Amino acid sequence: MISLLKREFYFIRHGETDWNVQGLAQGHSGVRLQTVELLLDCLNRQLVPVVPAQGSVGASGDLAPLSHIALALAGEGEAWYEGERLPGAEALRRAGLQPLTPGAKEGISLINGTQVMTAIGGLACLQAQRLAQLA
Repeated sequence: MISLLKREFYFIRHGETDWNVQGLAQGHSGVRLQTVELLLDCLNRQLVPVVPAQGSVGASGDLAPLSHIALALAGEGEAWYEGERLPGAEALRRAGLQPLTPGAKEGISLINGTQVMTAIGGLACLQAQRLAQLA
């Protein structure tokens, strides 16, 4: 079984969603407003897609991890909700959200980008800053 990021899991996943929303909300990716709103709703309701810790090198985009996020939005894959790891559709249902049916070009917009590496990099900087303060 693929290991998942443990302690930092929650923060990295929310960081990915933050960066995803920021990028998509600019309007250059061809996604509908309802797609950005669903990402925000997931973030606000603490619905966190399950993303494997391995499977991306971050070299030319984060296709594998971003695909897992897109799967959860579509009611596929898995997500954490209220401390439970659930099938994506069940997590969305419990959070009171409807699964996304991607429109034209939205699929590629959701999986194209470097949000995962950006979130992990941001967490690494935060940890480095904390270490420097303790030194």
